[in-house]
Amino acid sequence: TIDELNGRVIRGLQREFAVLTEGAVPRSRPTSPQIQFIASPDPGYGKSHLLGRLFQVLERQATRIYVTPFTDPSNSWSSVLSRIIQEMSLPENGNAAQCLPGEPSQLDAFAQGILGQAFAALAGTKPMIAPKNPAILEAIRGRPLDTWDLADPENHAAAWVRGLTGRELAEAGALLPSLNSELQPGSSAAAWLKVLFFYAIDRENTLRRGACLEWMEAKVHRSDIADLGLSPADALDDDADRSRRNEEARARVLDLCSLAGLFRPFVIAFDQTETYGQKPELANAFGNLMADLFHEAPNQ
Repeated sequence: TIDELNGRVIRGLQREFAVLTEGAVPRSRPTSPQIQFIASPDPGYGKSHLLGRLFQVLERQATRIYVTPFTDPSNSWSSVLSRIIQEMSLPENGNAAQCLPGEPSQLDAFAQGILGQAFAALAGTKPMIAPKNPAILEAIRGRPLDTWDLADPENHAAAWVRGLTGRELAEAGALLPSLNSELQPGSSAAAWLKVLFFYAIDRENTLRRGACLEWMEAKVHRSDIADLGLSPADALDDDADRSRRNEEARARVLDLCSLAGLFRPFVIAFDQTETYGQKPELANAFGNLMADLFHEAPNQ
């Protein structure tokens, strides 16, 4: 039956995924194949149902991303990045279509996972700022939203993180390469940590969270960055053309995959890929995108 066939496929995918989670964070590039191809003989075979089951199985083990086809080859990376951020904005627990007010998203968990590891590493290099209670460092190295929650004003670990200065945040960013999180040339680790911090610190502040999402999607220009505490170099030129925006989106996707080594891997599912066979330019753009993910994007 289809359910039996899907069950075997899911078990195989779980085995491949397990390689991505071997060892403690920060993780380096895994040796497992990073692309798994699942073909169905006919439409309606149950591939979308299979992906839904896989996402349920990997809940809280992976950041789960479902990607539908892009239709403009010149905008391929921008389209995929937008979809990644949309999917990361979905609830951390369950498969609801959107977060309820105050409910943490996959991106909340991701942000706090990155921040926790970065700030714990900083405390290890600067004992003068380390919390007096060692349990705080244990908490921020633990599972986000379980052992600590930056949005909880009563949480002791969150209070210590909230007390760090902008300079200390930048110093934590400088440690990312030593934590196997090498970002793309031109990317700013300090900017990433600032944006993740401002996104996760207050789940009720929809305006600021929206600005953070736009920066992550490479949609923020230099005239719009003041509220995030970023420098002009951390945003696109106001007159950036489509090609430049697509290039920046590619860097954001690869940065996210690199940062994931501090938390948990991505599972990015590209569905309805037969669409790319309709035009040679679509097939070429999709092939180039997959090649870049395979060769340059760890932790997925």
